[in-house]
Amino acid sequence: MLLGAAMALPSAAWAHDPGLSSVTLLYGGARLEVRAIFASRDIDALLSLDAEADRMVSAAELEAAGDDLKPLAASLFAVRGSADSSGEPILLAGLPLDIRSDDSGAIHFSIAFEIAAPQSLTLLSLRLGDLGLGHRQLVTVRSENGAVLEVTLLDAQRNRVSLAALDPIAPPNVTRPGGAFAGFVGLGVEHILIGYDHLAFLIALLLIGSSFGEAAKTISAFTVAHSITLGLASLDLVRLPIGPVEALIALSIVYVGIENLLGGGVERRWMIAFGFGLIHGFGFAAVLRELTTGSGAAIVAPLLGFNVGVELGQIAVAAVVLPLVWHLRHRPAFVTRYAPACSLLIALAGCYWFLDRTLLAG
Repeated sequence: MLLGAAMALPSAAWAHDPGLSSVTLLYGGARLEVRAIFASRDIDALLSLDAEADRMVSAAELEAAGDDLKPLAASLFAVRGSADSSGEPILLAGLPLDIRSDDSGAIHFSIAFEIAAPQSLTLLSLRLGDLGLGHRQLVTVRSENGAVLEVTLLDAQRNRVSLAALDPIAPPNVTRPGGAFAGFVGLGVEHILIGYDHLAFLIALLLIGSSFGEAAKTISAFTVAHSITLGLASLDLVRLPIGPVEALIALSIVYVGIENLLGGGVERRWMIAFGFGLIHGFGFAAVLRELTTGSGAAIVAPLLGFNVGVELGQIAVAAVVLPLVWHLRHRPAFVTRYAPACSLLIALAGCYWFLDRTLLAG
């Protein structure tokens, strides 16, 4: 079943883009500038940029779509201003200023809105419902002097942020982090529960039926390791290309599955979990990489929330898997036949993901 799911869901197996985009609003006087960052695959869902069908958008493909990108940029956001003389809200369209890609393949949009200040404003993110299911957008609002005024998380159901209470001449260093933390906790839990490769790795670690103490040590080592990686990535101290990281994550699954088959002991399992946890952490970091751009200290709470969510998701999985494994290991057929069969299937799934992320991905 696991191997079948791996083959049926290759896009899910290319795992670590759960659908996130980043928006910074620079608000001051008569001008609101929207600086948005989208993964290339998200923009491809709106504009079909991937002509080579290799699940990546190259610089050449982006350049070829140049004439279509400006209308797309203009359709991403709108600003609703104060009512006119008839009492109807004014809906303002944006003027695309700049569109570019970066080294990671993300696409950056800069869009300006001319407004009559001061007035009550609401930013509408118009295309969230057209992106992948569950897509979220981190919005950081800054005043004219650079102070972070608000950080919030939008989705298709909650696709607007009100600027009515924001003071464009707010004193510096005034930060109101908003409600992004809880949203990122949920995102972290979701990322574990739909991250089939992480689930396979975690289940493989627990499948040999270690004691509660050994299991706790293994999960803790994995947690500490990928937390370190997330911290380094959030500070922009370490960056690795996502392709090799994804391939190494797949190989880690193969390794643990084969070690289970060869009867690897549990006494050093925590060390394996720690080493591979660093690699898996780079996969987690890839989810949030672009969100750190220009957000400074305001991103700390969302990053912490995401990490907390990942841990809660892992604990939930372990709470289900461990008691089941402990119960089944009292049955000789499970130990001699079914546990090895599960380990073999996990290793085969890892092999499939490795091939999918290297040879098949070009």
